[in-house]
Amino acid sequence: MSWWAWILYAVGNFANPIASFGPFLAAVIVPALTQGRAGLMRLFRRMVLWRVGVGWYAVAIALPVVLSVAATALNVVMGAESPTSAELADWTGLFSAFAFILLVPGVGGAWEEPGWRGYALPRLQTRRSALRAGLILGALVAGWHLLLMVQGQVHFSDVVLIFAAVIVVNWLFNNARGSVLIVMVLHTANNAISGSFFSPMFQEPTQRGSRGCWPWFGASWRS
Repeated sequence: MSWWAWILYAVGNFANPIASFGPFLAAVIVPALTQGRAGLMRLFRRMVLWRVGVGWYAVAIALPVVLSVAATALNVVMGAESPTSAELADWTGLFSAFAFILLVPGVGGAWEEPGWRGYALPRLQTRRSALRAGLILGALVAGWHLLLMVQGQVHFSDVVLIFAAVIVVNWLFNNARGSVLIVMVLHTANNAISGSFFSPMFQEPTQRGSRGCWPWFGASWRS
């Protein structure tokens, strides 16, 4: 459901070697085949479960902000060139980027979440602890990103960040009544704030002209 995009990517007709909505398609197809309408309804109810308490929305937004700002500051402290005022002035574009990533399947990583948290995690946690289920899911998510690592879009060291991110996102999911929507908001906020705003300011010289710095190591999920 995801890696087929590599064929189009290889010939220059697709932006990424992975179709990020693949986990969502799998989360729809597998329950439909194995559980019928009841399985699909469980997934969709999780995707629209918005009554989880305003505090969890604050966590979903604040966590990417705090991590991105801290990582940006650490990059600068360790020798990176500070972001310019012109670059920072583009923050107003975060709102449109957030809406676009959240609402359009395949644009950002948010549409992975119905697969990882909407279907896989509840099943993994039926007979396992949250930690053990998280480690298994972390291995699956890291393996799913393998093509991005091979193509150089994600560094192999990001495997550590992926495992850490899976544990944190699972924690939010479990505490927010199993809401897929809340983790989609978290994933979207990270893609918009870290991936679309801060991360492009800190690319390797070969990727971003002569603007050299330490590699970006803020929050993960840049697919």
